[in-house]
Amino acid sequence: PKLHHALQAILGGHLTSSGSSSSGGYGCGSRSGMIVPVAEFGAARVLVVDDVAMNRRVFALKLQQMGFTGVSEAGNGLEALQIIGEEPQAFNLILMDVMMPHLDGLETTRRIRTDPRYSAVPIIGVTGDCGPATLQGCLE
Repeated sequence: PKLHHALQAILGGHLTSSGSSSSGGYGCGSRSGMIVPVAEFGAARVLVVDDVAMNRRVFALKLQQMGFTGVSEAGNGLEALQIIGEEPQAFNLILMDVMMPHLDGLETTRRIRTDPRYSAVPIIGVTGDCGPATLQGCLE
C-alpha cells in the first residue's frame, strides 16, 4: 500500500494520454489529453535501474502486482541510457539506484534529463545510504 500511495502521489493521482494516435503513449503530469485513473497503472511504462539483480526483480514484481504491465529493467546507468535511447516512447517513471558501478544514478539522471522527453518524467532515487550528501545529490 505505501508504494502504491507514493506512486499515486508522484504521478499526481492520474496519468494523461498524450492524445497522439500514432504513439498511443501515456505520460505523467499535466499534459493535455484524456485523464486515465491511477488505478490503471498498466498504461504506464516503468524503467527499474539497479546493479543488484534481486533488487530489480523485487521492484519489478511489486510493480507488476500493482498492475504495471510495462516494466523494463537495466543493470546499470549505461544500460539504462542505451534502453532509453532505443525506445521511441518515453518511460512514465524511472526507479534509479543511486550507487552503481560504471555510471552512478545521479550522473545517469543528469544525462537522462538532457532528453526533452524526460524533462518532467519522475525519477525516483533508490538508495540504502540516507546520509546528507546522498540526499543533497538526489535533490539536485
